[in-house]
Amino acid sequence: MDGSVNPVTRQPHSGHRAAWNARGELILGNQRDGLQIFRPEAEALEFVIEPAAAIGSFFDDLDADDRQRSRLGEISGDAQAYLHPEWLPDGRTVLYTVLKIRGQDPEIALLDIETGETRTLLESGTGARYSPSRHLVYGHRGDLRAVPFDASRREITGESRIVVPGVRMNALGQVFFSLAADGTLAYVPGEAVDTSQDALVWLDEQGRELSILAEGFYEDVNISPDGRRVAATMMAEGSGEASIVVFDEAGNRARVTYQEASVRNPVWHVDSRDLFFAGGMGPSRSLPHRITVDGAIRAAAPVTGVVAENFPALPEAVSPDGRELIYTEFNRGRRDYDVAAVDLERGERRVLLGSAFNETLPRVSPDGRLLAYVSDREGERRVYVTTYPEPGAHLLVSPGLASYPQWSADGERLYYHSEGADAFAARIERGPELRVGAREKLFNSARFSLGNGWEVTPDGRFLMARVASDEEAPAGARIHVVLGFDDELRQKAPAR
Repeated sequence: MDGSVNPVTRQPHSGHRAAWNARGELILGNQRDGLQIFRPEAEALEFVIEPAAAIGSFFDDLDADDRQRSRLGEISGDAQAYLHPEWLPDGRTVLYTVLKIRGQDPEIALLDIETGETRTLLESGTGARYSPSRHLVYGHRGDLRAVPFDASRREITGESRIVVPGVRMNALGQVFFSLAADGTLAYVPGEAVDTSQDALVWLDEQGRELSILAEGFYEDVNISPDGRRVAATMMAEGSGEASIVVFDEAGNRARVTYQEASVRNPVWHVDSRDLFFAGGMGPSRSLPHRITVDGAIRAAAPVTGVVAENFPALPEAVSPDGRELIYTEFNRGRRDYDVAAVDLERGERRVLLGSAFNETLPRVSPDGRLLAYVSDREGERRVYVTTYPEPGAHLLVSPGLASYPQWSADGERLYYHSEGADAFAARIERGPELRVGAREKLFNSARFSLGNGWEVTPDGRFLMARVASDEEAPAGARIHVVLGFDDELRQKAPAR
């Protein structure tokens, strides 16, 4: 190795686990991209289990024709994501977690990289790790459990037992523990993530909280163009379910979607009456949908012109003239994300940004002349601006890793979040050539959900989804270390 740093993945979202085997192969799992492997001789990641068809819409009514088979492994119809991979000692077998939909417990499965065989080991559990004591150690409903396991035969050989009660876990099945080769255990005590602080809150430019719009776990907020209503994705506690809700000026909440399925990414039309969102039911579930929000219960209709095979197709913005819906789609040929637009009257689709890189999170300036977006063309996610409706030169806005752009009401400043979870505002100077003017750090945003979970009002306020941290231990938490834990495993969970 020459000491240089080479990015393995350029995906526009974070991975949840990566693990090496003795051959130098890296297995990765995250919420959108299934399971992928990076081999030393390869120049790109390779899918071993493709993204779940349910991602972005999370439906459980897949028809037989909709079940996707990748080069290795088969997608389960009720799978939401494939996470937390771990190699077994043979270097060819991978343990991983299948996150399920509709409130079902996650399950622990096994994949043989060479043959493509997949099978379920435990019907309820998450984050399994192999112990030299010949056990699988995993999380289950807030506890750490162990079950005897023969790695050579890849079979469970005993009964599962609780070995550490009360270990911290999060909603994506991450269990906060680690096993060392010498049998030492390290873990963070706790139970479920405290969601009592989850809320939609109004902030000023200094990050001071002004008021609370609603308590609960919300994502994907979008303020109507007339400023009178807020649409958001309301996440159901304890499951992958979600629904679209709308708040009026008085803070009253009305549910918009009633399907027995999850939906997300609500985006207002310029008329402030219609909403677009990702998801639906039946054959059109991979398409963005449109629904009129006028107090009556109405059916949502799929948007025509979108390529259904490029799922998930996530609505991101509507052009200021109301003609185009701009969305992010997964290009299954290149295995990356593009930005496309569809004419809402004619149903004609065009690709706005379709390079060999990932382009996501498009945002049109209020005057309809510029398009902000996120790309990894520099090897990591950064914020760019180009012209709209026809893309031109690409202006780099953020000097380092950054994402989640939003325009100010006058279109002169572009807000974004940096790698260090700081909110910034960059002035966009127009002229014969676009230029970036002064950049200003506003506030630290670590306590908020990002993605589409924030919006900027015309008067300069921010609407953000405050969430309890599920990636870090709470302040004051301690890491517990248990020496000789492998001996405890043999006593507490003996093999048959």
